[in-house]
This record gives sequence, C-alpha cells and structure tokens, in this order.
Amino acid sequence: MVNKKKEDTQDLQDPTLHEKVLAVMDSVQYIQKKGHNKNQDYKFAREADVKEALRNQFVKHGIVFNCEITKSKTEDLGLKTNGGKVMLFSEVDMTCTLSDGKDTIKFGSTGSGTDMGDKGIYKAMTGAIKYGLMNNFLIPTGTDPEADDGEGNKTNATRPPKKKNTQGNPNPNAMTEKELMTWWKTITAALRTATTIKQIEETLEQAQGIYTDYPDKIEKLRTYAQGFKDKLKK
Repeated sequence: MVNKKKEDTQDLQDPTLHEKVLAVMDSVQYIQKKGHNKNQDYKFAREADVKEALRNQFVKHGIVFNCEITKSKTEDLGLKTNGGKVMLFSEVDMTCTLSDGKDTIKFGSTGSGTDMGDKGIYKAMTGAIKYGLMNNFLIPTGTDPEADDGEGNKTNATRPPKKKNTQGNPNPNAMTEKELMTWWKTITAALRTATTIKQIEETLEQAQGIYTDYPDKIEKLRTYAQGFKDKLKK
C-alpha cells in the first residue's frame, strides 16, 4: 500500500502535456531570420532553424511530434519556363500531433508550393510543418505583416508592384514569367494565412489589380480562396 501511494503521488507531480507545451513555448521565444530570398530580397526563418529550436525542447520534455498528410492536390498553372517546363502548384493539408505517451494534442496546417518538377509537394509539406509549428507555438520572427513603413502605409505582402518604365512596352501591366510566379506565391500565401473573410476579400481585390491582364489567374485565385472562406465559415 505504501508503494502504491508513492506511485500515485509521483503521477500527480508529473507535468501534463499542456504544461510541457507551455514549457517549450517559454524556452523558444524567438527565432532569428537566417534565410535570405535573393529574388524578392527579404529575410525569413528557415525550416531547419524552426525544427532545431523545437526539436531540442521536444526531446528535453519528452514530446513526440509527427505529421500526416490528410489531403493533397497538384494543378498545372498554365505557365511554362523558357525551357518549356510546366509550372505546377501543389497544396497539402496536414494533421500534426504532439504526444507524451499519455495525452495527445492535434492541430491542422496547410501549405503550398510551386515548382517546375516534382518538388512542389515537398515545398508544400515544408511550409505546412514550419508555419504550423510557428503559429501554434506563437513563435515570433520579427516581421509583422500588418506593420507600416513609418509613413502610415501598410507593408502587407500583397501590395501591387510599382509601375515600371513602359517606354516601348504597349502594355504597362505586362509582367515577366518570373514576376507572375513571384506574385502568385505571395498572394496564395496571404490567402492561406488570412484569419477573416474580409482579409481574403481584400487580398483578392489586390490580386485583381496585379493580374489585370490575366483573368484566368484571377479565376483560379477565387476558386482557391473559396476553400479558405468555407473553412472560416465552419
């Protein structure tokens, strides 16, 4: 009987999974942006840095993490590179699980990726895991998408590009293939991270200004956005 009481007392002293998660959040308070996107000239938190920071704490507190793809799709964007390769857009929905052998916490995450080969799905998985962990553990990286530029102007991700010198170019809205892909990634990311239907509508409105001469792209974005609207309505 004495041994049983000691065991019961020990069980009561063991931290719950939620307490372990809080301990991880307390330890990982910030992740430095070590990555740099040369094409768009911005810094970002690398997937490896996010995983390294959280993995060490998961091991320390006895938490097992895994992810499972629940839904995936890949579609042709209707764009080709100069070499004739087709650009594909992939999207995945994942269910991630935290467990300490006693309790379980699950959360969902969505990611997307664009590639001319078979890497789009892996880019989507990487994004889903990285941002799923950062959002659920509330890990800041230093950049607020709602921040302004010091002059009261929003610096949100989907601000339309500045007009270029159009001398010799009859279409001032024409964009290169690289610009098309860059803005597609930015806009879809903004739709993916929107938390209200109003934000989705505002992003679509901005997209219309960017893709004025590409109605097929607008239609694809509307279809893509509708899925997120449906999720927010539930």
